[in-house]
Amino acid sequence: MPLPRAVPVTLTAAERKTLKTRARGAKTAYRDRLRAQIVLAAARGRDNARIAADLHITADTARKWRGRFAARGLDGLRDLPRAGRPRRISELTRAAVVALACQLPAATGVPLSRWTGPELLAEVTRAGAADELPASSVLRILAEHPPPGQIMSSCPKTSHQPTAAKPAPDSCVPPTPTATASWPSSRTRWPPG
Repeated sequence: MPLPRAVPVTLTAAERKTLKTRARGAKTAYRDRLRAQIVLAAARGRDNARIAADLHITADTARKWRGRFAARGLDGLRDLPRAGRPRRISELTRAAVVALACQLPAATGVPLSRWTGPELLAEVTRAGAADELPASSVLRILAEHPPPGQIMSSCPKTSHQPTAAKPAPDSCVPPTPTATASWPSSRTRWPPG
């Protein structure tokens, strides 16, 4: 049985420039670089077996990204959304937690020098921003979106870093869904200091 013909790939000048930038970028993620190299080779007229041999990948991988680019253009080179349970905590609640964490507890009338997970949860609940939210979720939200000006305990301290950073309330920006950071899950106090 003969193999199906490879999907022809044609590039516009803008697409070619974008793909060359991805393929040659020193800080481009490996998967993005590989996908760009596959499409550029396909545009030069190479078949999937040759692309696979040149890039040390399988012919199925070359076929997959060639076909996705032919069908959807540059958007086809992105990862598809993964299956999973939808978030239970809304973005509005997440933003409220981070905004409150940016303020010192004394500014909200809580007699503490810094937030703890349960105290931050109690204040968010009292303000009506969250219902039935566990303290571990509050700490997880802060791990995903640390307020600006905070020094993470996993970072080595250097002479130019202050030992305790106190953020100004106006410096807080609600979290964006794409912002991520790593934070030790055992952290129980907020802000670090």
